[in-house]
Amino acid sequence: MTISPNKKFYYKFQDPKDIYWGLFCCKVAFFSVDNELVYYNAGQLAQCGLDPDNEWDFVFYSQSGDIAFLIERNSTKTLSYIFVDLPNKKMHRKDFTTESNGKNITNTFAKNGFMDNEAIKFVSNQFQDILTDNLEYELKSIFDLTSWRP
Repeated sequence: MTISPNKKFYYKFQDPKDIYWGLFCCKVAFFSVDNELVYYNAGQLAQCGLDPDNEWDFVFYSQSGDIAFLIERNSTKTLSYIFVDLPNKKMHRKDFTTESNGKNITNTFAKNGFMDNEAIKFVSNQFQDILTDNLEYELKSIFDLTSWRP
């Protein structure tokens, strides 16, 4: 389910694509329940397969549902850990440094119900304002669907 635990936010995603030998990624956008766009980065893809028990989980909410965690990349050689402060429309991007550091981050935050204060402490409360990209809707002529469906 894409709705946050506090039922104030949700995300939509496009069909995951295999960008390299089983590395599935997709575009993702976060919205308030009033359908207001909160976060979308057109140049990045969310990485799937972070949860070994459910390989299609790729967004994880904090216990309160106010913070979302995901991994974004724009190629096989880039990787960033993203924390989105949904109510305040702020985010923090931490670029990949080492394999062991990345494993620690993923093990801590790639699960639903992580502690909000743990995420705030991890990012040193250095969230930045989100400059979100506009969604471009691609009409699917056969079924009259858009590429941004729930």
